[in-house]
Amino acid sequence: MIKKIISGGQTGADIAGVDAGISCGVPYGGWLPKGRKTENGPLSGRYTEFQAMSRGGYPKRTEQNIIDSDGTVEVDGLPGWRTWQPGRFIRTLPEKNIKFGWQKN
Repeated sequence: MIKKIISGGQTGADIAGVDAGISCGVPYGGWLPKGRKTENGPLSGRYTEFQAMSRGGYPKRTEQNIIDSDGTVEVDGLPGWRTWQPGRFIRTLPEKNIKFGWQKN
């Protein structure tokens, strides 16, 4: 049973997971970079259960969300630092890693 969704609130899968949780009545939360920063500007105020970091950017936010969670889903195979960065923290806490593969068609 999912007790709470911890998310970084980013555009795409992060916020889609939060929206799915909201629609199913699952609590959500997590840390955001200072200023509620996302790739598309500040995260909408309708997401009231997030906390903004007082300092640090995406890497610190990601690390804190992994520390605060019971498990972390890592989607593997997507290019770029957004995949690598969480993976770096997850590998230091292997008991919190649930890994999914990703293949391009």
